[in-house]
Formats: sequence, structure tokens, C-alpha cells
Amino acid sequence: MTLTPYAAGVLALIAVTAVACALPGAFLVTSRQSMLVDAMGHAAFPGVVLAAIVWPIGSPLLVLGAAALALVVVASAEGLSRTGLVAGDAAQGLVFPGLFSVGVILLSTRFSHLHLQEEAVLVGDPNVVAVDRLIIAGRDFGPVYCYAMGAVLLLNVLFLAATHRRLALVVFDPDYARTLGVPVRGLRGAAMALVALTLTASFYTAGAVLVIAFVVVPAATAALVADSFPRLVQGSAAIAALVAVPAFFATYWTGRPTSSWTALAYGLVFLAVHAAVRLSRRRRRSRSLTESAPAPPGTSE
Repeated sequence: MTLTPYAAGVLALIAVTAVACALPGAFLVTSRQSMLVDAMGHAAFPGVVLAAIVWPIGSPLLVLGAAALALVVVASAEGLSRTGLVAGDAAQGLVFPGLFSVGVILLSTRFSHLHLQEEAVLVGDPNVVAVDRLIIAGRDFGPVYCYAMGAVLLLNVLFLAATHRRLALVVFDPDYARTLGVPVRGLRGAAMALVALTLTASFYTAGAVLVIAFVVVPAATAALVADSFPRLVQGSAAIAALVAVPAFFATYWTGRPTSSWTALAYGLVFLAVHAAVRLSRRRRRSRSLTESAPAPPGTSE
């Protein structure tokens, strides 16, 4: 089947977004901070609305402004937790839903004139984003935003390639990492900055809600079978690409929402891998018990 240039652009956009989101997901899953994606998405949403007042939709400055707000609020929530007055992750539950509500109220009332829609920001729509094309000398080079997401993907790849060994130490044994001179706090801060940047950049294609699936589920699926941090990162990217592409074709043929069905496909693949891993472990355990069981009397020579 031959895709139209527009459909090919949507496919490229959803694939690049999927892989770009999956890479920082490996860090969040291994450090047990998966739901921080939800919190940061809630925090960045009002930042997107406020930044859209100053900069045009799709501007890199809009993404950077929203990401900066997400980081500021995350730092504030962590500071609230360190006071000891709020236990566990209750600080996130106090701060982020309120900010998300502020974003929805601003968008639906005072700033309703902006070219933003609540539904588009919440669940994303790559079909709309792909309308804005990069045209040079009369040639169509695909969606403009695909290049923005490509830049985010490249940044994530370069960061993980340069820091994956130290980042693994920070995740699994931060005390030992400190004894080796690894800047634990700085490395975590840089990783969280990339998470915030990736989240806000993905708002238009994955949305503030569905981006959780794009970031967390591929990494959670890869974690079921990966035996090292580098393989977890590679597996996350591979799963993201291998699921996003067929999910796009399913939505292309049926006319369903692309981001929603991609998130659903991620969930189905996770359930399938989880079931396969459990079945494999059960069979190994059963085989091990059978081999270690004592032989019946009279069977030995």
C-alpha cells in the first residue's frame, strides 16, 4: 500500500515521538519514578497555555518555557517533601492536580482565543500537527514538528550514549556512585530536564495524558526481559518503534485516533510480554523441581 505524503508524515511523526519518549522512560522506570511523568505533565500544561500567549504554537520557545515550569514545580514538590510535613508522594498529589486545573480553566475561559483545544492538548493529535509542512524550493520535506521531535530524540540519544554507565550507577547504587566521584545530583537533574523537555515537546502528538503511556509502557515492557540498563534502553526504543508503526497503520485503515490507539497497543504488548515471561518462569520452576526431586525407591542401579 502506498501512503500519501501527508500520511507518511504522520507515520514519521508518531514513530519519532514514540522513540523519543521511550528513551527517558528507561531512566524513570528503573529509578521507580514512573508516575512522575504524570505529575510533570500536569505541571507543564499551564506552562504550555501561558507560553502560547507569547510565542506561536509549535515554537521551540513555547516548549522550553513549559519544560522550565515543570522543572520548577517538581523542585518545589521535592522541597515540600523534604520538610517532613508531607509524607511520601503526597506532595505531588497536592501540587500537580491544582496546576493542571489552572491550565484547563485558563484555556477554556480567559485564553479561549488561543489556537489550542483542551482535547488536543490532553490526548494529542499528530494528524493535526502534520498539517504544518516544511516546504523548501517547492519540495515537501514532511511535517515541521517532526524535525523538532527529531531534535529531542537526538538529544536523548546523545545524553544516554554519553552517560549510560554513570546513570546506571546513579539509579542502582547512588552511594557507590558518589564514592566514585559521579555527580549524582547533577546527573539526575540533567535527566529530569530531558524528561521535562521530552514531555512538553510531545504534547501536540501524544498529549498531557497519553504521553504517560508513550514514556512508561515501552520501558516497563523492556524491563521484563532486559538484564542490564543499556539493554533496557535499547529494548525500550525498539518496542516503541515496533509498536507505533503497526498501530499507525491500524488507525490509518480504521480512521481511529492515532495517539489513543498507539497507547492501547503499548498496553496490549505489555500484557502479552508479561504473560509470556510469567509462563516461562513457571515452566522453568516446574522443570527445576522435577529435576531436583529424589528418585523413587528401587529406580537406582
